[in-house]
Amino acid sequence: MRVNGPEVVAELSTVYPRYGEAQVGNDADTLVSTAVSEALATIAADNSC
Repeated sequence: MRVNGPEVVAELSTVYPRYGEAQVGNDADTLVSTAVSEALATIAADNSC
């Protein structure tokens, strides 16, 4: 797993601000959808090895 790969940095640069705004704004739907989306992406990446 490449932690600092360009694709990882690009994805986190997109997701992190949205997640932070959802935390501050108490937007549970965005928090859940972001967490579920990231969990599914992690599972898919782990299974592709």
